[in-house]
Amino acid sequence: MVVLALDVGRRRVGIALVDEGGRPWILRRVNLDSLVREVEEILAHFPVRRILIGRGTGYRQVREMIAPLLADRRVEVFGVDEEGTTIRGRQRFVRNRPWYLRPFALLLIILGYPVDHYAALEMALSYNGMVNLPSEVASGGSGC
Repeated sequence: MVVLALDVGRRRVGIALVDEGGRPWILRRVNLDSLVREVEEILAHFPVRRILIGRGTGYRQVREMIAPLLADRRVEVFGVDEEGTTIRGRQRFVRNRPWYLRPFALLLIILGYPVDHYAALEMALSYNGMVNLPSEVASGGSGC
């Protein structure tokens, strides 16, 4: 089952589209004002069956924003606990880099580089019960 996970922040949303094998097809961050257009594009091109929205900042707002897109589709929407996803997302962001780039990735994290897309990935993997897969399998080896 293809899952779309949304980690909502005040201005940006992390997006992860993950297949049943735990491989991300899409991993990106978008501005909140372009979220509807982005979700519409994803729904048009991928067989999404579930959408997960973190039950933190902006949950209700995002759920209402995307509701019109789901009227004629068989897509289930769930609010999910996002506790710990940012920390795990930061860890995966660093681990997904080649060993010689990990210090720079860690520096980006320390300087506040947003990893909403990796938090969304962690949300999707946790929901699908794939959180214990090796990072190269869970990340699709794409080095996103």
